Amino acid sequence: MRIVLLILKKILYEKLRYAHLLAFTKYNSPIKLSNLVYSEYERRTKKIKVSSKPYLINSEPTNLCPYQCLFCPTGKRSTRAGGFAPFELYDKIFKQIGKYTYLITMHGWGEPLMNKDLPEIIKAAHENRIFTVVTTNGSLLTHEMSRKIILSKLDNLVLSIDGISEESYQKYRIGGSFEVVLNNLRGLISLKKEMRSSTPFIEWQFLVFKHNEHEINDAKKLARELGIDNIVFLPAYTENESFDSSDKKYHLPKSTPLSKRSDCKHLWSTLAFHWNGNVVPCCYDYQGKIAYDNLLNEPFDRIWNNQEFQESRRIIKSGPGYDSKGLFCDTCVRNIQQS
Repeated sequence: MRIVLLILKKILYEKLRYAHLLAFTKYNSPIKLSNLVYSEYERRTKKIKVSSKPYLINSEPTNLCPYQCLFCPTGKRSTRAGGFAPFELYDKIFKQIGKYTYLITMHGWGEPLMNKDLPEIIKAAHENRIFTVVTTNGSLLTHEMSRKIILSKLDNLVLSIDGISEESYQKYRIGGSFEVVLNNLRGLISLKKEMRSSTPFIEWQFLVFKHNEHEINDAKKLARELGIDNIVFLPAYTENESFDSSDKKYHLPKSTPLSKRSDCKHLWSTLAFHWNGNVVPCCYDYQGKIAYDNLLNEPFDRIWNNQEFQESRRIIKSGPGYDSKGLFCDTCVRNIQQS
């Protein structure tokens, strides 16, 4: 598995994780594989108008959350209208591009477990042979919700837990409780064993800050004791240097997700949309000020090569200095030289 993952990272994208590998091996098909190959060809040759379909989906079941995490747009109470994605939105997307899709994430800029339709959405994705990933803070992972999640056949559940003490956890996860989340996690693991289910693959995601970096080794130990399938330590986006880890490998660029050595792949590989069906270029466009049309109003094929998408791909192809029309991608590319 590790060797296959390393090969895929070299060929596709260096930030691939085990979820991507599992999706590739578990839900592959000739149609998906041929579309993946052609999509990567079009990305590398920077095609403006593409023939391939996205093989990944980033979706937002809701942009509401009970937490007030310091550097999260939702935690800072973004001015974007809040709501919940209806089941019909996902059903429409699955019918249009489900046969090309390997993986769908269901979290976006909110707490997905707040959406009452989430278990049914996951089930529909599973029936369409799409690998499902949900990232949650775990605060709403009650016994009832855990049971629904297991029955839905969710493939990968990621719990964001940044610390192993109330002091470190609540430093960033304002409004949350480490003990509540830990008890919910224990309950999920116990219920999964009781139901003799192989899914979901349970992953602990630990954002590394200065105030919790000393807990990394203890977090690894706790993960083993709990029976977590995997634990990952990721760099955290911060807007205050006092939160930055002393280890620079856990730093993210403040100005753009791109760098001089990397390239945007979202515009060729990934469909991203908000809870109301508005399509955005990628998940970094959390405000969605310029929607690239709406999936509830227009069929996917009319959106994927519309004027906004083609102009965005042209921005990436041309690089810094290109005079775009004020689209979100222009901000990202313009800041490459500063990162």
